[in-house]
Amino acid sequence: MAGTVEQRLLAFIEQMPDWQLRYTLAQLGEQFGVSRQRVHQILGSRRRGEHDQRERVTSAQLTGLLASAGLDLGQPQPAVDAPAQARERLTAFIAANPAAVLQLWEGGMTLKAIQRQAGISRPMLERCWQELELPARRRGPRASLVVRREICAQCGEAFDWTRKLERSLRTGQRKYITCSLSCSRKLATAD
Repeated sequence: MAGTVEQRLLAFIEQMPDWQLRYTLAQLGEQFGVSRQRVHQILGSRRRGEHDQRERVTSAQLTGLLASAGLDLGQPQPAVDAPAQARERLTAFIAANPAAVLQLWEGGMTLKAIQRQAGISRPMLERCWQELELPARRRGPRASLVVRREICAQCGEAFDWTRKLERSLRTGQRKYITCSLSCSRKLATAD
């Protein structure tokens, strides 16, 4: 067969209308000396057309087909509202363990521990956590690392001064006692 790969491939599938049942894209690519992705690129619109023309089966039709084959699935079960179930589990867990929502350095539980004990998946737990407007989880200093409370030289906010911040002040990496990097930059530009 002469011509480009595209022309040869299109001619081949016209001769064989059931090509999707016989060959995978990788097999066609191997036969025509191109990659599976190139075959998909060439046949993309034809493959979408095939999917659009397929007859959709409704659940009633499927039940009828199964009944005619002698299979009875019984009454359809009501749909499960997974987010509502997860919210109920989480609220019940929090009602039983109110300290769980505290920040970690205040004695709260990690999301992983809550996830295990409440039986909720991590993405669903995070979603419910936001929907219930529970306090956001932030990383904070461990109580053992806090040296003292300090006041930011720029904004005046009180914050925990840690051993790491103390070390950076002693080594000269930090010039000012500030609560954040942005406050430190503002103070440095004011000088």
